[in-house]
Amino acid sequence: MSQNPLIVVTGATGAQEDIKNALNGADIVWLNTNFWDQLLKDVDFGEEERVKNGEIEVAIYALEENIKLPMIDVDADTDPIIAKIIEEGPAKWNGKKIPVASEDVPLKHIIDVLTKVTGITHKLRTLNDEDNAKVNPAKNNEQVNQMEFGLFGKDEELNDISISKKLHPNIKNFEQYAHETYGND
Repeated sequence: MSQNPLIVVTGATGAQEDIKNALNGADIVWLNTNFWDQLLKDVDFGEEERVKNGEIEVAIYALEENIKLPMIDVDADTDPIIAKIIEEGPAKWNGKKIPVASEDVPLKHIIDVLTKVTGITHKLRTLNDEDNAKVNPAKNNEQVNQMEFGLFGKDEELNDISISKKLHPNIKNFEQYAHETYGND
């Protein structure tokens, strides 16, 4: 590896050239493209979950229950994957795109697991444009409306999450994470 120091760069959508220039010549790049982080930065999550008749309603814009989402315990499972990539070195990983997820699960599975581990019924309510404008007026923007293309787009290299499991064989699935985080055990 080169002797270049680690440089942390943050960027926003539309700043691709700035990011590309900052990463030029880097041996290893960890790139997080989490669109939702910025949208949820100032959101009170009480807005997203409402308790009605002893049930928790999870209101999510545009996502139906059959849409699959990549899941990972960011705090526990991301570091071991990154460490293994660094250990194996740039000769093996340069130019590769590595999706960091333990599994792709339908939103319905997430709701069912939350019900199972908490003992409280969770229900999904998919918000349409009109609902979203009422619930999150500041978040009803063009970027959110264009999100339907999918989380990883059409890049087949990013759809193979088995790579994460090879790099970190003890990676938790969502149900294990939910038991540890929300469980009543």
